[in-house]
Amino acid sequence: MMANDGSEWDPYIHPIKEVDTARCIEKLKKFGEVRSYAQGEPLAKPGEASDVCFIVLEGEVVAQVLTEAGAVNQYIAHKPGYTLLEAQCFCEWTEAAAFLAKEQTTALMLKRADLFKAIEGDSELALFFIGTLSQKFRWYVEHARNLSAHSALKRCCDLLLTLAEHDSGAVTGERRFCKRISQEEIGNRLHVNRLTVIRCMKDLRDRGFIEMNEKKICFPDIDALKRFRDTV
Repeated sequence: MMANDGSEWDPYIHPIKEVDTARCIEKLKKFGEVRSYAQGEPLAKPGEASDVCFIVLEGEVVAQVLTEAGAVNQYIAHKPGYTLLEAQCFCEWTEAAAFLAKEQTTALMLKRADLFKAIEGDSELALFFIGTLSQKFRWYVEHARNLSAHSALKRCCDLLLTLAEHDSGAVTGERRFCKRISQEEIGNRLHVNRLTVIRCMKDLRDRGFIEMNEKKICFPDIDALKRFRDTV
């Protein structure tokens, strides 16, 4: 689908087709500060009242919550073009999650006053943030439904298909490759224990839907994995 400026519109990045994400980020750079974060460095910590928000420019930021039992639940992986903490910044809410740089990351930091100044006279920037908040609301609704209604194997398929679709590298025929994800991260994102992850991944390998080496996951036939996911 095409955006209003003729470029390709990706609703996975932004749900409002009239908004050009790249153009909005360039506009917002005039109001913010570009910062670098080392792997594991926090952009925000639980319990802090946030008066800033971020847009990831390079790298990746993950949102994590520590449960009462001591387990880590990972909710969202923010990639380049993604925003984080905008709701907390607008409303001056206290943050419940930790936001950590998963790798060396560069992000645009926007202070609350500058954020209001930026959107005051620019309707596209206002729509940009309306879109990011709408996207996250939809994600949380779908996430809650998936946890209650779908098996761990189905959710594992969904996660792997998302990685194949949006984190893939080289594609050879029907074979698609993406970077390897650890069992711990899969468990954190699916909210299941390590044994469940091992069982799901083994099931998918035994059925021929995925192949694994030291650094990559190979998907021999994406369509076959999608059909299987819909039957689980």
